[in-house]
Amino acid sequence: MHDALAADRHVAEFQTSLNAGPLQQAFYAPPFLDMHNRMKEALVMLGQFRSATVRPPLLKLDANEIERVRAALTDSGLLNAEARSQWNRSASDR
Repeated sequence: MHDALAADRHVAEFQTSLNAGPLQQAFYAPPFLDMHNRMKEALVMLGQFRSATVRPPLLKLDANEIERVRAALTDSGLLNAEARSQWNRSASDR
């Protein structure tokens, strides 16, 4: 029984690592210093942060970069259709 549970856990960890690929590529894309800005935008989209405001000298991500983060969240399975529509409504308020 223990071996079966361990095997299931390893399969789940492997599937999680496959799903993380799009996020890793989006977060750590050049310029590397924007990784925290991208993560903040992702947390806003997931409803964990209210704002992705950054302090100088960092700059807010442009709309194309924010869209790449949203696509990565969707591709990884973290952002579903309901969350996307909620994020789109709140993005129009910004």
